[in-house]
Amino acid sequence: MLPQEAFKMNYSWTCPYCNQIATITDSNVSTGTHVFDKNNKSGRLGLQTQVVVCPNSKCREYVLRASLHETYSYGGGVGLTEQALTSWSLKPHSSAKPISEYVPAPIRQDYDEACLIVSLSFKASAPFPVGAYRE
Repeated sequence: MLPQEAFKMNYSWTCPYCNQIATITDSNVSTGTHVFDKNNKSGRLGLQTQVVVCPNSKCREYVLRASLHETYSYGGGVGLTEQALTSWSLKPHSSAKPISEYVPAPIRQDYDEACLIVSLSFKASAPFPVGAYRE
């Protein structure tokens, strides 16, 4: 599920691109919900999306997240369950923090790849011990 603060405006947030701490307000956030039931095997589901734009004028990058939820009916409306079935970070793709250019490119690439895979497999994201792999 998207973080609860996504629905409370004026919350503290750290940009994953510039690492600046900022206060997020209505002017920086866009959320949406898409409910669908096209006779799929899981029944009626809801896709929730959120975009947060960094308020730092030198950055202005955006974060895009989505989560899939079961739905429920109430008083003629449809709601999404709090617990997400699954969720995705679409941009940035991972939790990697920006690394200075003075760090060698192969190390930066290994770090980026490890951050991409860590949510799928913690073990796969760990680097090989020195000397563990030989051709």
